[in-house]
Amino acid sequence: MSEYKSIKFSAYQLIINEEYANLKHFENINEAWNQDFEDNKTHIIHNVICKLKDEKYFLLYDNFGSPNPRPNKVYEINSKSKVSNPRSETQVELKRQLFCLYNIETKILYLNNSKSIGFIQKYLSKITSCEVIIKRIFKNIDEFVKTLSSIEKIKFIAHRDIFTSNIQSFKEIKNIFGIDEPESFTLEANYKISVDEHIRRVIEKFRNEQLQAPNSCLTCVGRDDNGIEQIFSENAFSKSFDIMVAENSEHLFNVEDVFNELIRKI
Repeated sequence: MSEYKSIKFSAYQLIINEEYANLKHFENINEAWNQDFEDNKTHIIHNVICKLKDEKYFLLYDNFGSPNPRPNKVYEINSKSKVSNPRSETQVELKRQLFCLYNIETKILYLNNSKSIGFIQKYLSKITSCEVIIKRIFKNIDEFVKTLSSIEKIKFIAHRDIFTSNIQSFKEIKNIFGIDEPESFTLEANYKISVDEHIRRVIEKFRNEQLQAPNSCLTCVGRDDNGIEQIFSENAFSKSFDIMVAENSEHLFNVEDVFNELIRKI
């Protein structure tokens, strides 16, 4: 019987040539994207497979390993003794697995191994001949706002429940229309203005309301000093999560099973 094991994924941003990666960066995927790649710095051998699924998901799978360390002796379980290592110095066991999925619509990159970020950047830069940067997701609104030089969008979505009786935004919506508080509402404003103390206070106001209302969601879009777009959406980005997938007879995960379960989860 197959044993199910947990795989933990975390979210990142994928920037290609100073913009969020989009469909144009992946629509010409061909065999050149699938390569055996030897990292001269780490001496790790990577067997990489890339594909575009439903014009919505970019998938990268890496089966990798290193020829070293290679002990001269291995332990033989049946004889309970050490014997000569049957693997030669030029052979590599590709027993480590990297799963990378980029949601083109939400612009979120999911990885199961943060230590592979440098490799993914190097590999995609080589394949696309573009500058590729993987950035961490902001964990809180204060950290996000500090990076901004301008703001382009503030969006706040809230749903009425027992937690929202004191939420000021519900009262303001009620005052605008002169009828009862709505079951839910969306406020969205588009800007092209510099970030100042007043903008910070506005963002902080909605951030505080989100803390009071678990069913609300705050999204902000702006640009940093280098003109690179930055997105904050705490509900989508702040959580790492696990998926459960069965191992195969080699005690590795089936690639298709992992990506299907990941897509179902997100």
